[in-house]
Amino acid sequence: MKKILFLPILFLCTAFLAGCGGRETKAVEYFDIRSETEQIFDIEETTKYILLGMQYYQGERVQFWADKTLIGEDGAVVMEADIFLHREDGSRELFLADIPYEYLSGKWWLDKEGRCFILRANGVQRLDEEGREVFFRRTGEIVKDICQLADGRIVLLLVEDGKDRIAELDPDTGTIDMMESVVLRGVGNQYIGAEGNSLLLLKSDGLWEVDMEDGGMTCRMGFTGTSYVWKSVGAVKIEAFQASESGGTELLWNDGTAETLRLSRVDEDRAIVSMRGIYFSEWMKAQAVRFNQKSSEYYIVLEEWEQGTDMQEFCERTDMELAVGKGADIIFSSSVNDAYSLMRKGAFEDLRPFMEKSGIKEADYFPFAFAGWQDGGRVYGVNVTAEVEGVWFDRKVTGSDAGPEHIEALADSMLAYDGKAVFREGWEADRVLEYFLQGSENLWGMLDWERRTCDFDTELFAKLLKAAGRYGDSETNSYPAISGDRNFMSFTWIDSAEKLDSAGRVSVGYLFDDGSHELSRGTFLAVNAGSGRKEGAWEFISFLLGEEVQKTISAKNNYSFYFPVHREVFETLKEEAIADSGRPHEEGKWIVTYGKVTRAQAEDLTAALEGARQLPMRTAPILKIIAEEARFYFAGKKGIEEVCEMIENRVQLYLNERN
Repeated sequence: MKKILFLPILFLCTAFLAGCGGRETKAVEYFDIRSETEQIFDIEETTKYILLGMQYYQGERVQFWADKTLIGEDGAVVMEADIFLHREDGSRELFLADIPYEYLSGKWWLDKEGRCFILRANGVQRLDEEGREVFFRRTGEIVKDICQLADGRIVLLLVEDGKDRIAELDPDTGTIDMMESVVLRGVGNQYIGAEGNSLLLLKSDGLWEVDMEDGGMTCRMGFTGTSYVWKSVGAVKIEAFQASESGGTELLWNDGTAETLRLSRVDEDRAIVSMRGIYFSEWMKAQAVRFNQKSSEYYIVLEEWEQGTDMQEFCERTDMELAVGKGADIIFSSSVNDAYSLMRKGAFEDLRPFMEKSGIKEADYFPFAFAGWQDGGRVYGVNVTAEVEGVWFDRKVTGSDAGPEHIEALADSMLAYDGKAVFREGWEADRVLEYFLQGSENLWGMLDWERRTCDFDTELFAKLLKAAGRYGDSETNSYPAISGDRNFMSFTWIDSAEKLDSAGRVSVGYLFDDGSHELSRGTFLAVNAGSGRKEGAWEFISFLLGEEVQKTISAKNNYSFYFPVHREVFETLKEEAIADSGRPHEEGKWIVTYGKVTRAQAEDLTAALEGARQLPMRTAPILKIIAEEARFYFAGKKGIEEVCEMIENRVQLYLNERN
């Protein structure tokens, strides 16, 4: 059975074509990645056997399985297993008998000559045709993958000193020769394969060809900027891959499927609507697919930051393009540096007229869906998914069950606490100071936006500097943390008030000018005011806000860590979660029991979503200035008075420049 899916867009190439009179015109081509998935092995076999490996062998896709039986016919424990070679036509044959169970902990693989190798946790092992060990070459670190080039050379992907490396294996002696010229970027789930004598590397950002002479890498098929979802996470992994007969690349997954990827040029009958962001979630990519399948007028393409390149430059380029009326049609808030300045300069389109025309009412959604990017009554950005986060404090520090109601009370309680502690594991002092300041529009009265003045020579700011300096984490201590994230990850993964209380913790949240609230971590979508595709951009955003799409968020078998922003959809999902709490049910071939969800938990989550706030936009550049100067105090190089003077001078200059 095949499943075929068109995945939106790879922004592949920009060609410059010479025209008459020497004039150049810019031609842009967009490509899909087309995915075809076929189930070639029955995963139910895992109830009887242990999967040891899946590969291409003698023109076939085959699997190694080990007999899972641990008890013999006489009732005794069996410490050996039979190994079978399974073929995709359903047949299988005994490959080796009575193999020690310790050999089943690795990946089994055959080379072209039929020699059997096992990639173990700390080395590579070869067995002869009787199952006896020929060699076991220990590496000290994991051997991740293996392949064979057309000329017979066997290549390993292994870890050395915490880095992925390429090496050549001598199949007769087990000698491993590291290829010093090849330096791989990145770690994690990476795989190697061969095409003739070319070595291929497959990882989350695409398929690469590796030059084993000079170590250079050439991209064969990039995933960045596409909606192809790399599913090689956790227990789901690739066993092997190769160029397919149809011209694409075929991936063999350990769930028994074969997935073929190929590039396909985008239909030019529809208007292209580009969307730019640092990162697109699996949910967002799936919705781009749905929209493109549904719309006969528009096609969404993705412009995504490429890992390994400078993220700051990516955002600066977006800022500059928006400032001159160019750039992508839809802008994710994560891809700009100074959203507030761009908003005030008219770089983003007011969405309120589009909302009114579409019949979308703010009252149907949680407040943060539209409130975060507003100015003068205009709506410049929309948050289409709910992702909230709170903060808890140790009750010994706050001294009460309710927690401090304002920032000065928090600073006083932290300075009065006599225990040795850090604010949060891994949070240095400047990050602690940012937490204190980031929720206030005027930095707790230290900024006057109307008069364009600032004053940091205050008792409160001195307290905040002292508290941040005292509780900043460093490599020189191992003290316990006095605060942490209050999670609202799913209906069954909520740090409820009851759970916090039992752990001796109190919810403080993020302190805003109007009190304590949970923080909205969602990303805003804005429409470029200079776009020629505003109608198409809004059509996609309104599609994401629609009830049918909102129902796909946080579904039982779907994406976690997000919730719908549509109130009615959320309420329906909440009631379903409460009703299904702890109830076994069928999901395909499996019986699954839902997690426990109490009414109190669910109402805690509802309150968090209703009250969640987005951090103020216009203070972000000033917080950066404060952090840069405050580090001199935290390092002991300057006193409080000198640091406050430097901060005040720089912030005042920033305000003057924007007057």
